[in-house]
Amino acid sequence: MPLYTVSTREALDGDVKAKLAMMITDVHCAHTGAPRTFVQVYFAQNLPLAEAVDLNVQASVRAGRSEELNKQVEVDLMQQVADLSGISLNHMSFSLFEVPASWVMEGGVILPEPGEEAEWLEKHGHAG
Repeated sequence: MPLYTVSTREALDGDVKAKLAMMITDVHCAHTGAPRTFVQVYFAQNLPLAEAVDLNVQASVRAGRSEELNKQVEVDLMQQVADLSGISLNHMSFSLFEVPASWVMEGGVILPEPGEEAEWLEKHGHAG
């Protein structure tokens, strides 16, 4: 958690996918302070997306952050996705879904609330 799903009409080059995954992780962690080990990026390609949409990013993130912070993540992430993928922002869409931390597990342990990651990592022996 978080889980970012990048869906496209056409397959992306492997190098582009690797760069997108790293960038999404960088943007999410820079804005939220979440550990890099929490971020998951999944690619689905050759999908029938909504009309005029060639790439969709769906983000499932822990609830509890401000609307402004979530918007900053979206704006930064989508601009960089456009730059890396070569797909115009006009042909992209973004959705963010907040999920209570108590609904998600990492390594068999329920995730902490946003801001409580350091204590959780120390207690459960995960690398940050």
